[in-house]
Amino acid sequence: MFYLTQSRILSSQHTVLKIMAPSTSARKRSSRSAARNSTTSRSRSRSRSNSRPSKKSKASKASQKATSPSLDAFMSSQPYSLSFSPSFFGFYSYMGLITALSPTPVSTSGASAGAMAAAAVASSSNSFKAMLDLKLSDVADFFPFPLMFRLGLFRGEKFENLLKEGYSPNCPTIESCPIPLAISVFDLRTLSSHILTSGSLSKAARASSTFPGLFAPVYYTDWCDSTSSNTQSNSSKLPGYLIDGGIKDVWGAEGVKHLIETNHPSFKNLKSKRLVLVMNSGVVSSNLSMPMAEDFYVDELFIVVIRCSIKVGPMHMGNGARVFEAVKKGVEKARVMEAIEKDGRYILEVDCDEK
Repeated sequence: MFYLTQSRILSSQHTVLKIMAPSTSARKRSSRSAARNSTTSRSRSRSRSNSRPSKKSKASKASQKATSPSLDAFMSSQPYSLSFSPSFFGFYSYMGLITALSPTPVSTSGASAGAMAAAAVASSSNSFKAMLDLKLSDVADFFPFPLMFRLGLFRGEKFENLLKEGYSPNCPTIESCPIPLAISVFDLRTLSSHILTSGSLSKAARASSTFPGLFAPVYYTDWCDSTSSNTQSNSSKLPGYLIDGGIKDVWGAEGVKHLIETNHPSFKNLKSKRLVLVMNSGVVSSNLSMPMAEDFYVDELFIVVIRCSIKVGPMHMGNGARVFEAVKKGVEKARVMEAIEKDGRYILEVDCDEK
């Protein structure tokens, strides 16, 4: 009886084992499923790791964002040219910037008030501060009554004498300046623009700054000592009647462009041609689109936009010193700030309002 019971128990255990033990095909299916699950989990982990940026990629992106230089870094890294845009009575703000930066470009250019600033840079002059306290009476040399309104309210000779006193006495002419200079003017006789690279420094600056209606055109005969954008030979030119260079040269950088076109020695052996273009916000607020580097034949372009709401003009010349100080302080703060890179150019906006 005992043996029979034991054999039944063993037999039942054997049956249970058979039921519990998986077949060979089931084992194969199970192993395949496990392999698939393992592969899927590995691929998911890889995709998660790929989608998650590494510390190195984060660092590289951060370094890319930080590539825009400050004005100081741009001006100190490689040689550069410096241009000043036309601006109605913008001379005061440009002088504030020059005082803050003490720039030493390989060449400089300007139109209108920008020509006055470029002449100060080219002649390495620091005596222009006497012009900050000018009054309208200091430049108001009216025509005699019979010649009143002769294309200008003032003759402009007193203005030219003030410029001559403000610039360095060692630089009576453009070509005598230690820094190459090109000034844009507009000739009423031929209705064409010209680039002056020689001749009287004060007369060229006065001619480019002759605002139509305010000053009379400048009678100019020094073509034989000047370069022109015209194809007409210099020696055969008739006297010109020159006014505001900003009529055609809206950015004040055509002079630098001309020096590059004519292979001026100042650009010899330069690895790249680089330009700092200074303008007042009034130019930006017009319908003009911001210039590009290729517009001036340069490789890099850094634009400085000065924003100052202090009014200055013929009736507000007493504010000139305020504008000078406000811009000087604003540039001193902004010169180390990182510029914004936009369409291959660097743009730095300088807030110069009085606080």
